[in-house]
Amino acid sequence: MDGLNGKVLVLGKGVRAFLAVIRSLGRRGLRVHTAWCPPGDPALASRYISCRHDLPRCSQGADAWLEPLAALLDQQRFDLVIPCNDEVVIPLQKHRATLERHARLALARDEAYKTVMDKSHTTSLARSLGVPVPREILLYDLSIGIGQLAASWGWPLVLKPRSSFSMINPVNKRLVQVVSSADQAVRLGSKMMGAEGIIIQEHISGVGVGVEVLADRGEILYAFQHERVHEPLSGGGSSYRVSVPLNPELLEATSALIRALQYTGVAMAEYRVQADRRKWVLLEINGRFWGSLPLAVAAGADFPWFLYQLLTAQKRSFAPGYRVGIYCRNLMNDLLWLRSNRYQEGKLAMVQPKPWGDVLREAGHVLALRERYDSLVLDDIRPAWVELMHRGARLRVHFCIRFFWRWPLRSLRAKLFRRRAARARHIHVVCKGNICRSPFLRAALAARAPMGVVVSASGYYPELGRCSPAEAIRAASMLGVDLSAHRSRLLSPTEIESADVIFVFDKDNLLTLRSSCPAVRRRVILVGQLFTQGPLEVADPFGGTEADFLRTYKHLALAPDLIFPAAEVSQVKLERPG
Repeated sequence: MDGLNGKVLVLGKGVRAFLAVIRSLGRRGLRVHTAWCPPGDPALASRYISCRHDLPRCSQGADAWLEPLAALLDQQRFDLVIPCNDEVVIPLQKHRATLERHARLALARDEAYKTVMDKSHTTSLARSLGVPVPREILLYDLSIGIGQLAASWGWPLVLKPRSSFSMINPVNKRLVQVVSSADQAVRLGSKMMGAEGIIIQEHISGVGVGVEVLADRGEILYAFQHERVHEPLSGGGSSYRVSVPLNPELLEATSALIRALQYTGVAMAEYRVQADRRKWVLLEINGRFWGSLPLAVAAGADFPWFLYQLLTAQKRSFAPGYRVGIYCRNLMNDLLWLRSNRYQEGKLAMVQPKPWGDVLREAGHVLALRERYDSLVLDDIRPAWVELMHRGARLRVHFCIRFFWRWPLRSLRAKLFRRRAARARHIHVVCKGNICRSPFLRAALAARAPMGVVVSASGYYPELGRCSPAEAIRAASMLGVDLSAHRSRLLSPTEIESADVIFVFDKDNLLTLRSSCPAVRRRVILVGQLFTQGPLEVADPFGGTEADFLRTYKHLALAPDLIFPAAEVSQVKLERPG
């Protein structure tokens, strides 16, 4: 079977699962369309993309995106719609009944997805089937019970959210935390705590192993296994992995879980296996394509193509087997891993640092022609080039902030930037969420700017109408700024093109603006560059205490005096009250 007449819509972002799905299906002759991928994402440079669609972001509320997506599905008549990341799987899952009238969706059954989405439900199911899991407890008050748990299980403990993403607004990933004291558990856990509570889990040492499957109504049709070689010391997706033979015990446990869920589609069961291989536990199940998918495809386990054949042609027979001993590296993430592996020795972490002798010996995998890469492949090299350019831009900005923009150039640059801002007729302020830093600075500048100057603000976190945190409102009020009526606004490239000066706060803000709005890159200034001393980046106080907000706001409150030292308080034209 070939895909010469097929057409699919792939939703997501990134050079891991999203790009691997695009390449897999494109190589089979399918016409691959994409949507909901941020501008500038390296995956968009793939030669296998036939068409890119600009749709309202799925985080902007169903009214904004649901009808345009349904209209696109009616117009294009795709064979299959494949969401690749939780941020796009969740909205489609929530509106499945509506969207399935317009196209076939690569989604798990609602009940199965709810179980794998909630880590507490997943471990409950595993226990009922006799699948080993770590000891854990669900708490709603971290000040009670932490000491007793530590006395029983020992430090460190693992704090896990019940789900990695909110079902209401799946934008920011909730990270797992490792803690070594009760004070640390309460401090970090209070930021993670939601109405659904938080999971406290015993820490299990060992190697991360994934068993990936394609299933139909609870029957596994194809299976693959990988082992993590370089695993982030604080937890998360691996940057270097290897294909290994299927472990019969892990495959049997995965089969029991998939059968109980009556699962259809692709999934990965994640395990922690101790060094002696005698003990293992289930950690979680991913009900979507996983981050190490490029390894599976490189080893011959072409899951995206298998899934397409299952859902569009009801093919259920796939030749078993794949190449073992194939390594796959995410080059950019692995550079970060190498740095953390160097500096984390002896520190608290999810996994132990890897001896440098072992790391150096891994160069032999390249010489043996057994190493592959997430983004770099010979038949589609442009995504790797774009990713390299992005990393280079990030390094240049990091270098400038750390070295080049500092004394003696800093004093001269500060004077130049103050003059530019003083001459501006439209000043725009951008931070990530537009609820903490940018609304305060907008208000402070507006109160000091001369008559006729437009002062506006926005953020690129894809959610409209958010309030400022209570801590921010109280801290700002101490300095005479009222943020109680503020509601977040989304960054619009068209809007900020009219701005003479655009203030941002940190290198992430700076890089985001430069990549998403290249036309305005020369007008973007770090607020810290107005000052002749102190940090060039103003850290985001989001999630901090009232004292953290007050400290940040006192620093930002100095900026208007530097820009408008002789200006009188006057009526200012504001684009919006928010």
